[in-house]
Amino acid sequence: MRTDGSRVRGLALALLALLALLFAAPAGAETWKVELDPAATQVRFTLSATLHTVHGTARLLKGSVTFDPARGSAGGDVVVDATSMATGNSMRDRRMHGEIMKSDQHPLVVFWPHHVTGQLAAAGSSRLTFEGEMSLLGKHHPLTLVLEIHPHGGEALATGTFSVPYVRWGVMDPSHFLLHVAKSVEVTVEAVGHLERVKPTTPAAVDSPQL
Repeated sequence: MRTDGSRVRGLALALLALLALLFAAPAGAETWKVELDPAATQVRFTLSATLHTVHGTARLLKGSVTFDPARGSAGGDVVVDATSMATGNSMRDRRMHGEIMKSDQHPLVVFWPHHVTGQLAAAGSSRLTFEGEMSLLGKHHPLTLVLEIHPHGGEALATGTFSVPYVRWGVMDPSHFLLHVAKSVEVTVEAVGHLERVKPTTPAAVDSPQL
């Protein structure tokens, strides 16, 4: 007895479609979106130097991040105004903007998250790790950001500290004969934003270009 080729192909396609649905939507998968509030978000940086420590602030321009912990996917951007960086010392700030950060040429510092690990709890504290890249002086560098997330209703507070090895990334070292400055700057973020579930995007039929 001959096997009906069309029927076999039809069953095979149905099985493949079922498997695709199962793997495309992991159990418990939820896509979240957070819109950061620039007015309520604080960005601070600390740089160790000879005999003292420099403390400064910067202003968040905007931030919108979409993430799905079950799939490990993340997207969006977080944009900081480099021209707003200030340490409270006008002479030091002029040198920082003119010679080191060159903020007139590179006014933005941007973080793009590409991957996330961890679980977001409905209440209490959660720890999520975002891996992505940061643009600094027009060049992109890999960066990992670990955040403590505290959701409350439709709002969320995210806090974290990370190190930026600015000298290794090609930024001018401000050290000189009498002043020695650390080669990395510590950045602390306390971000406040609106958190909501969003409908997940349907995967494309073909591979998307990699960023």
